[in-house]
Amino acid sequence: MCAPFPKTYLRVLEEQAALVRHYHPDAKIVITGISASLADNDMLRELLTKAPWVDYVWDLPRGPKPLIRAGMLPETTMTNGWGRFGPCPVLSDIKRGYQSDLVHLSGVAQYSEGIHDDVNRFALLQFAQDPQRSVADVAQAYAEDWLKLSGRDASLAGQVIAGLGTEIVTDRLWVPAQPEHGADRADADERVKILLDVRNRSHELENNFRYWLLHYRAVCESFNVASGSLSLEVLDKEADTARDAFFRLEPEYGRFLAKLHPSLRPGRSPWNWPRSFRAAWKHENSFV
Repeated sequence: MCAPFPKTYLRVLEEQAALVRHYHPDAKIVITGISASLADNDMLRELLTKAPWVDYVWDLPRGPKPLIRAGMLPETTMTNGWGRFGPCPVLSDIKRGYQSDLVHLSGVAQYSEGIHDDVNRFALLQFAQDPQRSVADVAQAYAEDWLKLSGRDASLAGQVIAGLGTEIVTDRLWVPAQPEHGADRADADERVKILLDVRNRSHELENNFRYWLLHYRAVCESFNVASGSLSLEVLDKEADTARDAFFRLEPEYGRFLAKLHPSLRPGRSPWNWPRSFRAAWKHENSFV
């Protein structure tokens, strides 16, 4: 359905523009074609003269494409695993980026290539609108808008979102000779507990894909520390429950995770995760 791409692209954008203007009559429509072939760009240029609903065109030159300094903001889609562990919220980095670069920008374009990434996508636009907002405020706003939470639960979920983002490392075995990896972080399990408690109080979250994305990230980060207040059995169960929810709510994302090597799925390869390595190592040594 995407061939020829420019015709499909403009048709879909015209439908979106009509919807936008239904709610915001004064909205301006800015379009651009990035990474298209020369033939597609020529076709797009010809079609644009027949598209009166377009107000502005961001025409990138052919050849190497320059990036405005906004491109120096954290790459929101590929941060720490490109969705293999759910989203990786980097709200503090996004806010800092806007504070540093705002004087160089005139307008902001948000970018995403993954359905797992709307926390950072949301934050990019919120800070673009008001860079002075706090990380806690933006995180809570996400919990209210997309998790449909309110009051204390929205505040707690916002604290989880603002606290997530610890790097997950899976390219080595976790042995006692590497004490710098798998350091204990009590807050990792606390974030999982908060999300469990919120889910118990707000049963609608069972069918909220965005909740499960955050929950899966929190579980993965708990697997990435050597010990905590939650048992390995609880974390194993929550990892499986989250992956089952993905198949139920967004099957493509569920299939994406299912195709990953077991070492990238907590609860499937104990030797690659600090939390499960300790139990596996103790089991192996019990035969000595």
